[in-house]
Amino acid sequence: MLLISSDGEMGGEENTVDDIRLIRAGRSDSIAQRCAKIVADRPSTPGGLHLGLSRAQVIHLLGKPSTQDPDSIGYQWVARRFLSPKEPDYEYWNARRKVCFGGKRPYVDISSAIVVRFDALGIYEIQLSRNDPVVC
Repeated sequence: MLLISSDGEMGGEENTVDDIRLIRAGRSDSIAQRCAKIVADRPSTPGGLHLGLSRAQVIHLLGKPSTQDPDSIGYQWVARRFLSPKEPDYEYWNARRKVCFGGKRPYVDISSAIVVRFDALGIYEIQLSRNDPVVC
C-alpha cells in the first residue's frame, strides 16, 4: 500500500507532499481493500530500498542509522536553504535578520527522515518524510 500525504501546516500553502509510506498490507486490511494494486512487482527507491530487505541490507545501503529500536531503524538529517531575494517573503525575513538568524541571511532548515520498520519477513514499512519548520 502506498500512502502519500500532506499536512496542512508542514506541507505549506501549496500542500507539498511531506510524507510517503510504502506498507506491506494484508489482504484483510480495511484500507488496502479499497486501493488499486501497485503495478511494479517490487517498488523501490533509486538506491534500492524496498519492502522485504533485512536490517543488515538496509544498513549496507544507507549506512549507520541515526536511531535504532528492536523493530525499526531511522535516518534523519537537516539541510539549510537560504532564501532568495526574489522570494515573496524575503524582505519580511531579511528585516528580522538579527533576531531570527543571528545576523545571517534568512534561511529555512529543512529536516528529512527515513524510518524503516521490520517484522520476521524483513521491511514491512518504509516512511519518507520532510518538514519545513517555521522560519523564526
